[in-house]
Amino acid sequence: MKGIIIKYTHLRSRPSVNAPILAYLDIHETVLIQDIVLGDEVDENDEWYMLENQGFVCSEAVKPDSLLDLKDREDFTQYLISYRKTNPYGKPKTDSTDIPDSLSFQRLVLPALYENLNLHDDVDFFVGNIINDLQNLQNAGKRHVILYVPGYQPLPNLSFELWENFVQNYMEHPGQSVAKVIFFTWPSHQLGRKTIDDRALSAGQLFGANRLYEVIRKLSGQLADIGKTLNLVVHSFGHQLLNGFLNSGVTFNSSSRVFHRIFLMAPDIVEGSMASPNGVDLTNYYGANEKSHYNLSGINKIAGETHVFWDKYDYLLHVSTRKFAQKILGTPEEEKEIPNYRNLGNYGPKYTGSPGIYYHNLQALLATSSDQGRFKNLYDRPKWRKRMDRLMEGKASYLDVGDTLTLVLNNGKFARHHRYLFTSKAVIEKVIGILNNPVLSPPAPPV
Repeated sequence: MKGIIIKYTHLRSRPSVNAPILAYLDIHETVLIQDIVLGDEVDENDEWYMLENQGFVCSEAVKPDSLLDLKDREDFTQYLISYRKTNPYGKPKTDSTDIPDSLSFQRLVLPALYENLNLHDDVDFFVGNIINDLQNLQNAGKRHVILYVPGYQPLPNLSFELWENFVQNYMEHPGQSVAKVIFFTWPSHQLGRKTIDDRALSAGQLFGANRLYEVIRKLSGQLADIGKTLNLVVHSFGHQLLNGFLNSGVTFNSSSRVFHRIFLMAPDIVEGSMASPNGVDLTNYYGANEKSHYNLSGINKIAGETHVFWDKYDYLLHVSTRKFAQKILGTPEEEKEIPNYRNLGNYGPKYTGSPGIYYHNLQALLATSSDQGRFKNLYDRPKWRKRMDRLMEGKASYLDVGDTLTLVLNNGKFARHHRYLFTSKAVIEKVIGILNNPVLSPPAPPV
């Protein structure tokens, strides 16, 4: 992977601030990144890039530019679905938290820039562009289109860097089976947690009530006509949006199964959402609703097969549990109630009776992978492993998780782990392998 030097730094012989200097690197220089290794801490960051010339640079001084590695020009052309209010100039209102009653679209050439956006609402034109591009692919073996729904963002931006990293890591896989990635942007930003849970739930419900799902159905049908599949990848807090949609009162039938496969990555939603066919009702201690309903167990009404990826050492999901249940922490209710608020993305399968739903433990995948790539596992950091072990064994309180200073100083390592859907080579290999196999055991059509 290529990278750009973003601040004046030294190339050293070892990942240490005391190692001999091999060269001086200036701003805007391009370097070739071979691996990420652990070394001396620099401003609380202990990750260093090993460059292809065998020198080492502190990762804080380098911005990876993944798109520089894309080999096929057609891979730079991707698509955007915006579930945001749009201003008169065709650009998403990134600072608005209002939920629109329609979707807007754009075909984009990456890297995506806000100033280049000119969204439109013509569904047929959008779908037609995708079908036309796919029919003209040089590699006909690229069969799978992925709709990627990202999660929570603290600041009001479009998070295009997540999209670009996802595109790079999946489309450059040797299997070459991912044809296009559609990025779904929605108002998932807020510095605090006080209203975003209710907003996400409401946004999902309105997605169903306003029949915006018909856009996805139309795209799926036309993809099937040319031998391509539509697949859904949902990450982190995006599961709150999905939960709202699945419980919006929409009646699903056999034509609702528009996704070939769904991948739930690091799901930031209570484990009770998959604990029984009826889900669970919980008090939302931050939101305006007294009770919120969480139920993903019927997800295969819209998919042929669903795969849930989880990891007990995903620190940011433990932080989310703390934020969600903060008002009961340190009270007599904590010991009794906190198990109900534990995260599906940390605790994994509890109810496995639904056909066509499969669970994948990140640590098990990593243990069988010979190539970890640039992913750095929090399990391999004893300080954080011990903290999370104590938490999950009931020997520590969620009050000990996620203070602001800890998050600020360690955000890089926490975020890279949490984004294992595209930072972990083992996960990418697993997803590509699943996509390239026939659906294992599709459930019977819903009635």
